[in-house]
Amino acid sequence: MDYRKKLFSNFKLYDMDSWDKIFLETVIANLDYHIENNETYRNYLQSEGFSTSDLANIDDLYKIPVIPTLYFKSNTMYSMEREDLKWILNSSGTSGNSSEVGFDSKSIYYGLRAAYNAFRDKKLFSPIPTNYLILGYEPHGSNTMGAVKSAYNTTKLAPAISRTYALIFKDGKYEINIDGIIKSIEKYSTQPFPVRLVGFPGYIYMLVKELKSNGIKLKLNSRSKVIMGGGWKQFSNIEIDKDEFYQLIYEVLGIEKDNINEFFSAVEHPIAYTACKNGNFHQPIHSKVIIRNPKTLEPVEYGNLGLLSFITPLVESMPLISIMTDDIAYMNDNCDCGIKSPYFKISNRVGIDGIKTCVEQSVEL
Repeated sequence: MDYRKKLFSNFKLYDMDSWDKIFLETVIANLDYHIENNETYRNYLQSEGFSTSDLANIDDLYKIPVIPTLYFKSNTMYSMEREDLKWILNSSGTSGNSSEVGFDSKSIYYGLRAAYNAFRDKKLFSPIPTNYLILGYEPHGSNTMGAVKSAYNTTKLAPAISRTYALIFKDGKYEINIDGIIKSIEKYSTQPFPVRLVGFPGYIYMLVKELKSNGIKLKLNSRSKVIMGGGWKQFSNIEIDKDEFYQLIYEVLGIEKDNINEFFSAVEHPIAYTACKNGNFHQPIHSKVIIRNPKTLEPVEYGNLGLLSFITPLVESMPLISIMTDDIAYMNDNCDCGIKSPYFKISNRVGIDGIKTCVEQSVEL
């Protein structure tokens, strides 16, 4: 039996304590696999003086040497032959460079099981035919961005009547389709079917703001939903308060707060984190979240800002076990939403330039 099966088959998304032992065992098995099959990774762990014997309990997981996501913007590190990869994806590359990450069939399978648990928890599966507005790229063979595949897969959560994209591929290049989006959403508002808006928060904000400025206010079907992911990234300069944002969506589209869903994931860490009613991303059983001091990479205490990093034993195609992002976040365990697991929250990237310098230095090391 595959060592990952038990962990990724559990439907209890936040049943943390009773699964700590299994999580640790699965991480060690994943480490053993990569140590055996990836010379570069094996040498890296040895250079850091790390051994799996250092992992006596769940609290030792932070000791696994991290790989910054920035590393993958100029390097690959596969633990199997390239021809064994089923998906080769790229990050959105908002800083100008993108990461290449490949996945084998079993890693995809277990990743989809984990995603199923997250979508099931948010009650996003529906048999009701739905119109989709995707505020992102139309899929095309030349586009390997992970966000494009994720957005398209999101349109499979309910049967798709139609899909309208904000960026359509035409004559060998992408073109903005804002007029098509506005015409479609006006048409959908007259139909008896739900509408689902999928995309980055910044794109959705710009759409509803454009609709409002044109005096367009709609009342979409009560089962309509917003599914956001990826954060504000390069649109952080227009980011608004979450409550204000959700109120704007309700005012313009008639979609209630309870039907607005936000996710966090990364192509280098393909685990879906879902925001609770308080907007916090709780840690599921498939991963561990660690906030690290940017200078020492040691874990910081709850409430303190640091670099957001993750541990998961999901992937065999690449050693994505211990990944450190350049996102600034903090953790806590005082959420009153009812979910008992700790959560993380992304900050507004205050002082990020200095922290990114630390990340870049760790990449060089």
